Amino acid sequence: ARVRILPLLIGRVRLDFSASVFGGTVSGVVPIGGGDLEVALENLDLGQIAPLKDTVSVPLQGIANGKLELSAANGKWSKATGGFNLNVTGMIMGDGKEKFRGLATLPPANVGAFEMIAKADAGVLKIEKLGSTGGDLELVGEGTIKLKEPWDSSATDLWLRFGFSEEYKHKDERTEALFVDDGPFPALISQDRKMKRAKRTDGMWGFHIHGKLARLRYDPT
Repeated sequence: ARVRILPLLIGRVRLDFSASVFGGTVSGVVPIGGGDLEVALENLDLGQIAPLKDTVSVPLQGIANGKLELSAANGKWSKATGGFNLNVTGMIMGDGKEKFRGLATLPPANVGAFEMIAKADAGVLKIEKLGSTGGDLELVGEGTIKLKEPWDSSATDLWLRFGFSEEYKHKDERTEALFVDDGPFPALISQDRKMKRAKRTDGMWGFHIHGKLARLRYDPT
C-alpha cells in the first residue's frame, strides 16, 4: 500500500493498495476525506472464503471477478453515487462430502454463471440484477444497501429465493431423500425448521437478509 504524493499537496489523501488473497488479488484506491473509491476483485477462489461455507453450510466453488466504484465529493458515503458488479464463473455448490444443513451430503450442484449488478445513488446501492439460472440451482435476489459510515454499519435489505431443479432433486438417493417427499415420508429438508418456514408455494425457498453488514440476519420468508 502507498499514499499518493501529489494529492497531498492540496490536502487530499489517496491510498493505493493491492493484496494477494483467496487465490486472487484485491486492489484499488481508497480516498480519505472525499473522492473516488475504486476496488477491483480479480480471480478470487470462493472455496478459500470460509464465511461463505458457514453461510450456505456446504463448500462453494467458483472464480469471482468484480469492481466497486463510488464517488463521494464531500466524503459522505451515505450520499455516494456509483456502482458495483460481480460475476462468478464455474460456480458449484456442495462437494458430495459435507452435509447440507447438517442433514445429508450434497452432491455437487452446478449453479452456472452468477452475476450481480448494482447502482448507487444518494447513498443507496440498489441491486438491479442478482442471481443465476440454467444450472441445477436457480438463484434470484433483489433489494438495497444503504451506505453509512463506518462501512459495517450500512443497512442491508435483501430478498433472496432459490430452488433446485427437478432433475437435480432426483439425481440420486441422497438428493431424493433431501428434497423429495415420498408418500408418508417427508423430505429430510423439512426437518430443518428454518428451511421449512422458508418453503414457498412455488417450491423455492425464500429468505430476507437484513440488518447491518457487521451482523446480518437471515429470516425465512
